Amino acid sequence: MKKLFLHPLSLEEIIHAKTFYDSKVDGLGSQLVVEINRAIELIDKMPETWPVYNNKLRRYILKRFPFSIIYRLKNNTIQIIAFMHQHRKPYYWKKRLN
Repeated sequence: MKKLFLHPLSLEEIIHAKTFYDSKVDGLGSQLVVEINRAIELIDKMPETWPVYNNKLRRYILKRFPFSIIYRLKNNTIQIIAFMHQHRKPYYWKKRLN
């Protein structure tokens, strides 16, 4: 199993989205977090399953919410770069790639 690294800004994105959805419907943000956790478990188990999205990055598209998890495989690590809203500011996260 590979190591998992979650970029600190992607964690902030998750917290922000959870807060937003909870403000709309009580408990909806928690449902989002459950879906994110399932996605991360799948990525962890089968990281090469999802297609290459952009320059060796991969993208897991959430089914219920309009978000994607952008990640890459690097040095035996799964690096989650962004928790990207699919309809806002494309590629804002590229500056996180080092």
